Amino acid sequence: MKIHRVLYSILTRALVWLPFRSNQVSRETVASVVTFCSDTNADWDEGALSRCNHQNICVVNGDFPGPTEDLVSILRLPLVRRDELCNVETESTFSHALSIVSYQNTAFGINDYAIAIQSLQHEFECRRSKKSRNNVKTKTKPFYVDFCPPLSSSLRRRISGEVGSDLLQKAISPRKGFPNGAIIYDLTAGFGQDALLMATAGARRVYMVERDPIVAVMLQDALRRLSNLADAGDNFAMDLSPRLSFQAGDGREVVRKLLAEKDASVLPDIVYLDPMFPARKKQASVKKNMQILHSLLETQTGDSILRQRDELELLHTALEAAGTKVVVKRPVHASPLGGASVEQKPSYDIRAPVNRWDVYLK
Repeated sequence: MKIHRVLYSILTRALVWLPFRSNQVSRETVASVVTFCSDTNADWDEGALSRCNHQNICVVNGDFPGPTEDLVSILRLPLVRRDELCNVETESTFSHALSIVSYQNTAFGINDYAIAIQSLQHEFECRRSKKSRNNVKTKTKPFYVDFCPPLSSSLRRRISGEVGSDLLQKAISPRKGFPNGAIIYDLTAGFGQDALLMATAGARRVYMVERDPIVAVMLQDALRRLSNLADAGDNFAMDLSPRLSFQAGDGREVVRKLLAEKDASVLPDIVYLDPMFPARKKQASVKKNMQILHSLLETQTGDSILRQRDELELLHTALEAAGTKVVVKRPVHASPLGGASVEQKPSYDIRAPVNRWDVYLK
């Protein structure tokens, strides 16, 4: 049990099990987050697990041997030395690597670590061309979820309003009709960027739901670091930490449990959906974190019929659960989620050059 202690601590401190009214987390719940396609009794949809087969992911060793060993043990992923990444056998086996990287906040004396992921594509290309070797440092920098992004980052500028009106926040309008802020469920959390924007726009609480086990562990780790910053006195983290919660699982099952519980204090006022778009042909126009998420979840080669069926069911479930509205992010020229098979059409939409937000009023 000792080898699991570090990562188990991460999960138990960060996880809020939504249908319960306390912060107590069962071991089964923790297992549902970190068990990697195993045969445990975790409370996770079996179909979702079968679609989260990450046999193409390894863990790379580094400067944090303890947390690295825990990550390997609990996720049951192979450990690879960094100098082994550029051999032929590794290239044919792995597409992504998890690693433990340094995370520091000098203003508050935080000397911590983060669970990060990187695509190995450019690591493999580094031995093939001089151009790739020159660019590999910036292209392969590991990515981790950070709910306290640097003040100079584009995300922090979006939060502060420095880049003008944010269309996601306009579509959600978490304070409109809710003096204390709306309760929002983001049923397709991904790396949590949209949840962060909604929470900082005035939501009372944003519940993130994510079914992919790798992404789930990264979200949990980000919440752990957010909690540490709040404890250290960071005002931004202190305000945000009580507004963000997370549950691992399929969004449809989470909502069904909420409806069965019939507890008005945790039912959503607004449900937000951002189903993964098919990958763009011009990958350069896609931000790094979205490139990783696309390739990690393999949307390029996934079963489109199965994906469309899941999305349709998710929309129906969201419409049933939401108190006031459902907001769905779509490519600007795409048809509404579910197409002609959905009886209720968007009440209106908010458009940007690339994306739009369809708003379904109840």
